[in-house]
Amino acid sequence: MPPAVCAVSAAGPRRPASRLRRDLAASTVDGVAYAVVVGLGETYFPAFVLACGHGQVAAGLVATIPPLIGAVLQLASPAGVALVGSLKLWVVACALVQAFSFGPLLLAAAAGSAPLWLIFAAVSLYWGAAYGTSGAWNTWIGMLVPQRIRARFFARRNRLSQYGVLGSLVAGGALLHGGAASGAPLLAFVLLFAAAGTARVISAIFLSRQSQPQALPRDYRLVGPAELFSRLRHRPDAPFLLYLVLATLATQMALPFFPPYVLGRLGCSYADFMLLTAALFGAKLLSFSAFGKFARRFGTRRLLWVGSLLLIPHSALWAVSDSFAYLLAVQLFGGIAWAAYDLACALAVLEILPEQERTSLLTTYNLFNAAAMTAGSALSGSFLGWAGTTASSYHTVFIAAGILRVMLLPLLLRVTALQGGGSASDPRRCAQRESPPGRLQ
Repeated sequence: MPPAVCAVSAAGPRRPASRLRRDLAASTVDGVAYAVVVGLGETYFPAFVLACGHGQVAAGLVATIPPLIGAVLQLASPAGVALVGSLKLWVVACALVQAFSFGPLLLAAAAGSAPLWLIFAAVSLYWGAAYGTSGAWNTWIGMLVPQRIRARFFARRNRLSQYGVLGSLVAGGALLHGGAASGAPLLAFVLLFAAAGTARVISAIFLSRQSQPQALPRDYRLVGPAELFSRLRHRPDAPFLLYLVLATLATQMALPFFPPYVLGRLGCSYADFMLLTAALFGAKLLSFSAFGKFARRFGTRRLLWVGSLLLIPHSALWAVSDSFAYLLAVQLFGGIAWAAYDLACALAVLEILPEQERTSLLTTYNLFNAAAMTAGSALSGSFLGWAGTTASSYHTVFIAAGILRVMLLPLLLRVTALQGGGSASDPRRCAQRESPPGRLQ
C-alpha cells in the first residue's frame, strides 16, 4: 500500500493515515471485485448472443447499442446525486442495480432460450447502472485519494484489477468450454452470470465501507450538453473529452467484432477465445506498474501520447494473419497499449475536470461516448451486413479503425491541460494542484 500520509482532499477534511489506508484497501477490493464482473459477465455478452443463435452482427451490436441506451438512462444521475445528497449513496445503489441486472440473463439461460430483446434490455440496464456509477465515483475517488499518490495508487489498483479480470476470464472460458463440450452451453452461462452478479454485490459492500470526506463537492453544479458544447473552444477540458469520444468511435469500429471474428469466422473454441482475451489482460496487468512510474516521472500528457500511439496499429494487426500464435502476440502488444491508455485516461479525468462539475461532465461525456460506441459499431455492422462476414470484410473494418486513430492525432495535440512531467513526485506541484479546490490550474 502507499505510505502512511494524512490526506487532504481537494474538498474534504483531513483524514488520519489509518483511515486513508482503510479507504485505499476497500477501493482496491472493490476494483478487483468489479474486475470479476467484467471478466465473467460483460466480456461474455457477445458469446452469450452467439450461444442463443442470434448471429455474428447481433453479437457485435450487443457491445454497443445497450451502452447507448444505458447512457441515456444515466442522464438522471447528476440530479439523482443532488436529490439523495450523497455521492457514496448513489454509487452503492447503482452498483446493486447493476448486480441485479444479471438476473434476467441468468433466468433466460436457465430456461434454455433468450430472445434478443431480453438480452438487449438486461444489458442496457447493466450499462445504465454502470454509467450512473461512473461520474459520481470519479468525483468521490478524487476526494479520497490525495493527488501526490494517485499515479502509484491507480497503477497498483488497476494492476490488481487486471488479475481479477484475467482470473475470471480463464475461469469463464474454461466453464464455457466445458459446457459446450457437454452439450449444455447455456447452463454454463447460468453459472457465469450468477457469479458475476455476486461479485458486483461484493463490490458494493466494499464501496459502502469507504469514507466520504464530503457528501457532495462544494458548489456542486450540473453542466448540461448545451453548456458543454459552448465550452468547446474555450475550456481546457473540451479537447480531452472530444478526443476520448472520437477515439471511442475508432475503437468500437473494430473491438465489438473481434469476438464474432474469432468465434464465428475463424471457428476458434471458447478456450481459444479465452486465451486471446486473457493475453490482452495479462499484458495489461504486467504493464501498469511501469506506466505508473512513467506517469510520475514524465506526466500524464506524455503517457496519454504513448498509449494513443501504441493503440493505432492494434486492430489493424488482426488483419495480417489468422494464425492463433500471431493473434496471441498481437493481443499481448494490445494489452501493453491499453495499459498506458487506460491509466492515462484515469489520471487525466482527475487532473482536468473540475471536482464540483465532474459528475455532471462525465454523465454528459458518457452519453456522447456511448453514441460514439454505437456509431462505430453501426458503421462496421452495416458494412459487414452489406459485404458479408467474410475474412476480408472483417480485415477492412480492423484497418479502417487504425486509420481513424491516425487522423485523431492533430486533436490530441490540443490536449494541453495535462501535467507534462514529474508532477506526481513533486510536492510543490501537488500543493498547487489541490488549491484552490476543484479548479484547473
